Amino acid sequence: MLRTLTALAALLLLGAAGCARTADPDAPAPPSQTTSWTVIVDADAHGAIVLDGDQAYRGVRRDGTTAWRRPAGEQAPMAVACAARCPDAVLSGSVRSFTKADVADPRPRLLLDGRAHPLAGVTGHHRRVLTAAGLRDFVAAVGQGDRWRLELHRGDRPPARLPVDGSLPTWQESPDGRLALLTVTGQGTGAPGSRARWFTRQPGGWRPAGTTIPVAGVDACVADDGRALLLGQSPAILHRDGRLEPVTDLEHAGACALAASGGIVAELAQLQDGRARARLRAFDAGGSVVWRRDLPAEVAVTADPTASRAAFLADGALQEIDLRTGRAPPPLPGVLAARYDGAGGLVTVGLDHTLTWRSPAGS
Repeated sequence: MLRTLTALAALLLLGAAGCARTADPDAPAPPSQTTSWTVIVDADAHGAIVLDGDQAYRGVRRDGTTAWRRPAGEQAPMAVACAARCPDAVLSGSVRSFTKADVADPRPRLLLDGRAHPLAGVTGHHRRVLTAAGLRDFVAAVGQGDRWRLELHRGDRPPARLPVDGSLPTWQESPDGRLALLTVTGQGTGAPGSRARWFTRQPGGWRPAGTTIPVAGVDACVADDGRALLLGQSPAILHRDGRLEPVTDLEHAGACALAASGGIVAELAQLQDGRARARLRAFDAGGSVVWRRDLPAEVAVTADPTASRAAFLADGALQEIDLRTGRAPPPLPGVLAARYDGAGGLVTVGLDHTLTWRSPAGS
């Protein structure tokens, strides 16, 4: 599930443009108007969470109806991920609390069937829910600066608490929700550099699996089979046993997505004249590059966890790629956002901001 950092990055762009507004976190957002961009925060076969450029989050059911709508202003809670089933959502953190250390996080909530429910048992100045399957089944990061702890809430039992030596804890789950990778940055009180640790979903909740692994990157994309590709370093597959397997000729991973086998990674840059540049590489199950392209454009990537296919979006057109052969069908124009839903479908947002669940090209 793509999480806090995606929504945060989009909202920071709005804030930089002077568009962010203060909003009552319990008040519904006004109706959406036509806007130039959209981000799919999370999606599955049942629904999706969408962040529109008018600063509104929408929870959309697969049949196209809107389950809920929330403001997305500077102080409003962010919809960071779906709960157990989309479009139920986790609301946690805000743009203001992420960017200003002295501002406390709003109280985290779950949106279930369109209604907000506070998450009990999470206290602290900064308290960020990383994932939640229910009101008593969630993972939270609590702390500030370089001192955090991870809280694993599992039903009626007291939460398990694990110290986190570093800052900016991020949590990325596999599409099937059975694996997750926690990454932290900063020096903390231990060795400098970033660190990662695997977690597994077991009956009753999440549990740590294995020891902490020193890494160079932060944040990640995670596959169902236990592969991860860390962002912020040269592209390499991190395996469950800590092995790193370099892939592609790129120097820096800025965006990635992993399929059932293989994946896609992008190196992102902004040139001195303000133009965006992206270098894209798609690789197969053995790590060999099967497709490459350099583009003077902003891009977003996604991959199908049920098949060997990936896609990227640039300049309003969606291009899918077969990761076994490198073949690419004709692009699909008129797309603002796209994401595979984890069940073999592809969710797209059209120019009219309507969501469509469609079969991937060539399937």
